[in-house]
Amino acid sequence: MEKEIINNQRKRLENLFTNELGIEITVVYTEIAIGINYVPDHYFVVQLGKYKIPIIAEFKTEITNLHQIKKFIEFSKKFEGIGILVSEVIDEKIKEHLREQGIGFYESSGDVFVPLNFKLNKTQEEFFSSKELIKKQGFRAESNIKLMLYFICKPSSLKSTQRELAENLSLALGTINSALSNLEKLKLIITRGNQRYFGKFEEIVNRWRISFLDFEKKELSYGRFSPINEIFSAEWRNINLTNLNSYWGGEAAASIKTKYLYPGAFTIYTYESSPISLLKKLRLKKDPNGTIEILKCFWPDELNDQANYTVPDFVAYCDLLNSGIDRNIETALLLEERIKKVLKEKEY
Repeated sequence: MEKEIINNQRKRLENLFTNELGIEITVVYTEIAIGINYVPDHYFVVQLGKYKIPIIAEFKTEITNLHQIKKFIEFSKKFEGIGILVSEVIDEKIKEHLREQGIGFYESSGDVFVPLNFKLNKTQEEFFSSKELIKKQGFRAESNIKLMLYFICKPSSLKSTQRELAENLSLALGTINSALSNLEKLKLIITRGNQRYFGKFEEIVNRWRISFLDFEKKELSYGRFSPINEIFSAEWRNINLTNLNSYWGGEAAASIKTKYLYPGAFTIYTYESSPISLLKKLRLKKDPNGTIEILKCFWPDELNDQANYTVPDFVAYCDLLNSGIDRNIETALLLEERIKKVLKEKEY
């Protein structure tokens, strides 16, 4: 393949991650031998949350036969990171084969699949076991995340007018119109006549939680904290966070709702403009390595579970999936059953 074409493919792939997916590229190696008799066309590292993920890429003009990419497939299956095939044209059967093998692809038409079901670098010891990262251009804005969450947590709102949605979410009418248009383009919300329906559950989950991970990292976190004494660990279940305008999320919420998990880390979402009152009441101290994270709520209070002092099940569910920890993934499946049951009547 000509050098100019390879350079263009590299730029396209890097643009996919940095501009369309909103994921930071931290290191670029281009061509470098990383295996016996194998040099990928491109090799770089991205930062997703707390994880550094290596990416290898193979560039082709047209793929019609698996033999054209046999070595790339064999290496990608063993690679501790993500393998992505980039080509002008990729046969549909080959795309399906790549999906089954957990290998990504990026076609000039814009069709893209980026898997995240892989083992991380051995030094990190955990699995990032999210199913896939789907191209989410047009979904990263806060208004899109907000509106989709409102629909999920309150399916009856699918019948609401745009004006009603704007009032309930404290967003401008034009913002709701734009966000709804984005959700429809992505087929997360399907409109037929005057009726709205949910699209595929897996796509809704993956687009929302990956966007949430990016949004959470940049906009929501007040930081990490640790208890001043041991009382917190023993008494946390008895703490009424609603008195503090706050709710349990993540592992704590899942523990309360499923009785299946004892939290190793705690997530607290608050409507307070500052975490100071929480720190005083819960006797917490600032600690960058602390097991307690405090974040801002961005959804209407009506969506929370007031009786259990927990955030919406869908938020806790995405917290668990985004943690990448096996025991959290198992617990997330219990919440998934509940969420699917609620959404089922409104699926298209």
